[in-house]
Amino acid sequence: MIRRIKSSDMVRVLSAFLSTYRAETTKDLLIIDAFLVFAAFTGVVVAAYCALVTTFPYNSFLSAFASCVGVFILTLCLRLQLKTEVFKITPERAFVDYLLCNLVLHLFVINFMG
Repeated sequence: MIRRIKSSDMVRVLSAFLSTYRAETTKDLLIIDAFLVFAAFTGVVVAAYCALVTTFPYNSFLSAFASCVGVFILTLCLRLQLKTEVFKITPERAFVDYLLCNLVLHLFVINFMG
């Protein structure tokens, strides 16, 4: 039997999640999360533009979308390296790795654009 979820239950769960998230997450990770939302939103805008307007310079669309997805994935990896204790590296090392991977990603994007 499927139980119906009340909207008040959803609001209560979401408010509990947000209050716990704000209380237990450091400012560095909050900034990284905001950038992740921005990167995802940019990818959605690029895909919507391609679907609604035009795909004329197709290499440019693919480069822009690959850049958005790549930056999102690399930033997510940085967040995981900073959050968990599984990786035994310093935050400075994780950030340098992030910058170098972004450099390689954007060299690929610029080269692909032509």
